[in-house]
Amino acid sequence: MNKRRFLLIVLMLGLLMVLAIFSIGATGETPQLKVQKAVGVTGAPDVYNIPVGSTITHLPDGSTKIIGPNGVLVTSAKSSEIGLIPTPEGMAKATHVYDIPSGFFVHGASLNTVEVYDAEGKLILTVIDQAGEAGSEAVPTSPDTYTPSPYEGDGWIEWAKWVGPGSFSYFYATWLCPAAPVNSWIDDDVVYLFNGIEGDGANAWLHETVILQPVLGFNENGWVPGNPLNGRAWVVHGQQYYRSSAIDVAVGQKIDGRVWLYNPDQPFWRAMIYNWITARASTLTTDLLGTTSQWITTSLEGYNLEPDNQDLFGTTDFEQMVVYDEDGVPVFPSWTGYYHQGARAYFDWQLGVVIYGSSHVRLKTGR
Repeated sequence: MNKRRFLLIVLMLGLLMVLAIFSIGATGETPQLKVQKAVGVTGAPDVYNIPVGSTITHLPDGSTKIIGPNGVLVTSAKSSEIGLIPTPEGMAKATHVYDIPSGFFVHGASLNTVEVYDAEGKLILTVIDQAGEAGSEAVPTSPDTYTPSPYEGDGWIEWAKWVGPGSFSYFYATWLCPAAPVNSWIDDDVVYLFNGIEGDGANAWLHETVILQPVLGFNENGWVPGNPLNGRAWVVHGQQYYRSSAIDVAVGQKIDGRVWLYNPDQPFWRAMIYNWITARASTLTTDLLGTTSQWITTSLEGYNLEPDNQDLFGTTDFEQMVVYDEDGVPVFPSWTGYYHQGARAYFDWQLGVVIYGSSHVRLKTGR
């Protein structure tokens, strides 16, 4: 090869490299996600773990900054660098979902600050929300007429709801873990079942809708082989999501879901999901719920679902339900059943809510 031809080849290669760089700069690259899992202090393998005592701050531009207890930056992520993960209230930014050990206390410290304490009263996590952003793609909380069209495999599917004459202090339900959805572990389908108490948060610290719920979930961490079933307690306020460490659940096992006013003087609320077979429970305590304008619900919801009822839990009976009002007096809910009208067509018209009485509601899925 003569020198002239060699120089020509070098120049052509250099030109191609310049064009490639220009093309990337002109079109832009998708930023690499920095945080794709719930943020937590549990040490669990499916969590983006941070040091105990850290502070998470959501900034007005949608970014999140995490500072360790020693004042050193743990990570800083732009909104575009944060993945979406499932919660029982919709897909949410991973940095807005907090994984904390069972039994811990979620405390509203001020209008935009929540603190999490362990059983000994040690501060383990602080969350400061300066963002004022949506932070979530959640559907409306326990809607009465949730009928957007078309249904695309995300959101509340069917539920029963009761708005009592006042507020509540206790809600208990039991159910058998139904048949799990039928898919492979590489699918990203996520399905939830729960009972819970919701409120408008009018007299709570953060003045936002709050739901406290013991939840049975399927495939919540889609990257984990085996499509694990799990149970955990959740408290959701606005677009912030606190979840307790999970317990294992298997099909056919008896599950209790309980929400109650643990300390009326504060008031402190507690949510617990309990597996009768393994005798294990997952709990959270919080003062975010408040004591006014409440309603109760039993619900089925899912995300990333295909138009096939095999992606759903099997038909589930919430039974032996017990409800007390704010004075601790038993009350008997007059449930109303709802279903997403678009979802009925999406899942081949096999959905339905059957009310057997105040203590028994069936969520039908055709499985």
